[in-house]
Amino acid sequence: MIHEATAPVRDVLIWLARVDAAIARRLLVGCLLDDGVSTEAVPILDLDIERKAVTLQGGRRLLLAGARNGEIIDPRPDAPLIGAIGAQWTAGEVLERDLRAELGQAGIDADRLASDEDRRAVLAFLRAISTCKLPGAEERHRFYRALSAGGEIGLARIGARVFAELAGQHQVAGKIPDDLYLRWAWFLRVSRQLHEAISVSDTLHSGKLKDQSARKLLATIRAATLLDLFESISETKWLTLAERAAKIAYAISPTDAEVKMVHRRLQVLKTRLRP
Repeated sequence: MIHEATAPVRDVLIWLARVDAAIARRLLVGCLLDDGVSTEAVPILDLDIERKAVTLQGGRRLLLAGARNGEIIDPRPDAPLIGAIGAQWTAGEVLERDLRAELGQAGIDADRLASDEDRRAVLAFLRAISTCKLPGAEERHRFYRALSAGGEIGLARIGARVFAELAGQHQVAGKIPDDLYLRWAWFLRVSRQLHEAISVSDTLHSGKLKDQSARKLLATIRAATLLDLFESISETKWLTLAERAAKIAYAISPTDAEVKMVHRRLQVLKTRLRP
């Protein structure tokens, strides 16, 4: 059975905090809960508004906060619950909801981003990419900062995909910016796409990167990625390539903390090859 009138449980929770208990019970009882896990939606028989808990058909009692990624389905012809929830939003909240929905369409859970500023920065970046506009260095930095915080694999995978698309657009325009290579490679490494990260970081040896800071950062990321691969496969060629990249980074900035960390890790892994 397909129901068109639905509301996210997270929206229902906000509405419950604002509405009279009697109205909430009258509008919610008779709806169905799709908790996002069960195969079928279950009718709601009662509501404990103080605990934000519902009693479901069959006697199961559930805190709505435990199903915040689910949906409430209103099967009634005029869907009064959905109308009441929609009427609660201020203009600012409508904009926020639209922003979250647009991020969701891109595969990004807005709650995984640290701040409203990050959410706006990411959305502006994605909109620019979708219209083939090339964001500037500051916009690339804000997007990278927003998705890289916490080192989450899921966000890194999205970042890698977006930067791959952006690199293609820049290639058509004539030149891929230095910082794009290193951030693209970082996203690929964190999302465990190690061979792809190495391929992107091959540009370190192409002569294309002129900025020494960018060369140091890319060399450090490349070395760390190659060491990841060596730890996974234990083929000496990866360690040899890692040492070459680490030497480039070290020659540029021997006192840099990240460079020193990679250098120490390299020395530890080299001991594996000693008889």
